[in-house]
Parts: sequence; C-alpha cells; structure tokens
Amino acid sequence: MDNSAISENAAAGLAIIATVVFATVIFSILSGLFSGTESLVEKSSFDVNVVLGMGADGNLDVPVIRLSYEKGAPLPVNRTAITLIDPNRKSHRVQAGVLVDGIIERGDVWYIFYYDHEEPGASDYWYTDEPEMVFSTAYHSGVEPFMPPGTWRLVLEDLQNRERLIDLSLDL
Repeated sequence: MDNSAISENAAAGLAIIATVVFATVIFSILSGLFSGTESLVEKSSFDVNVVLGMGADGNLDVPVIRLSYEKGAPLPVNRTAITLIDPNRKSHRVQAGVLVDGIIERGDVWYIFYYDHEEPGASDYWYTDEPEMVFSTAYHSGVEPFMPPGTWRLVLEDLQNRERLIDLSLDL
C-alpha cells in the first residue's frame, strides 16, 4: 500500500487541468488586448488651440495655430500632411518653415501660421517648431492674419498609416 496522500494519476490529472485553466485565462487576457480597434501602440493625440503671434507692427495680436503633441509614438514630419481649408472651402497646403527637429514627439509644440513670402506658386501657410518664427521678427517681418477671417478647418494626416490625426474647425 502507498502512503502518498494523492495518487500519481490524480496528480497528473490535476496538473493538466490547472495548465488548461491557466492557458485559457492567459489567452482570454491577450485576446482582449488585440481585439477590435485597440492596440498596444498609443494613438496620437494633439491639443490644438489658437494663440497670438507677432505681426509686422510688433504687436502680439495675429492668430496662430498651436499644436501640442500630447501622446503617441514619435511621428516623422515627412510622414505627415497638413491642410487648411478656409471659410470659402478652398484648400491650402501647409509646408515646413524653420524646423529644429524633424520628429514630432510627446511634449513638442508646433505652430501653423500665414506669411506671404511672395514666391509664385508656393504655399504661404507654414508650420514650425521654432517659437521665434511666430513670436518675433527674427526670421521675417511678422506673421500675417489668416484671410479671409472666419472658421477654418485643420486636417493633419499620417500618410504612412493613412490615418487622420486632426480634423477640426478653428475660428481664425
């Protein structure tokens, strides 16, 4: 007669049951992470508002769009497209001005402004991560008001993932 408290067959059966239960719990947890639109990569998020930049008269009274990257993976600027749509529904491509860094990372602040540099065929709408571009005359004579005044639409797209990161209206 064996003096063990449990037979080897019963112990093996319990071990198999415990393994199956444990595997089922782990599978359920992981399945929940990867179902639907959820993912382990944090979705990009921006805080967008209007601030006042320096105009040609030296006053801080010209509307400028401020984008603050709140969360998400680093985003190369050359992988994005920014478009402004004016109150008359005309689309304007926004191009890079002076850039300190070509990557948008958490905590970065970017500005979108209007400046007519009188080059035929080029966009007069600019984005920059250099505050001096909008709050001083270090690079040009001063930012200019968005024309016509009214409600503008801002669209920022991640071209690689074909995803709209920003699509909102602003009073400029």
